[in-house]
Amino acid sequence: SAVAAGVLVVVACSAHTWDYWRQEGLTSADARFAYSLSLSGLWTVLACLFIGAGLLRSFAPLRYLAMALFGITVLKVFLVDLSSLGGLYRILGFIGVGVVLLAVSFLYQRQRIKPRPVAEAPPDNPTA
Repeated sequence: SAVAAGVLVVVACSAHTWDYWRQEGLTSADARFAYSLSLSGLWTVLACLFIGAGLLRSFAPLRYLAMALFGITVLKVFLVDLSSLGGLYRILGFIGVGVVLLAVSFLYQRQRIKPRPVAEAPPDNPTA
């Protein structure tokens, strides 16, 4: 199914990101932080792609997968990524997360509320 394929894409891309940063050397705190941020960015991009595909194909399970991935990403960003930032960078990080969430929710609601074409109803008084 498309949801299982989506989960496999997330796992494969995450593993590829881990492999890249492992080869670069995760010896410093900065490198581990860069890996963590790149993973958050990857998950955000994948969630946006899944929402887009789910909306274009009118496939709700893919949209639900995207929302779950967004939720996991937001929790990770708040609990892991932003906790290691301080001062102005933490404020900018919160603003960035807020902007992404607002943009995605706006586009999602805009697409979901779009009026659907109504089929033409048969005439009330047919004369044959």
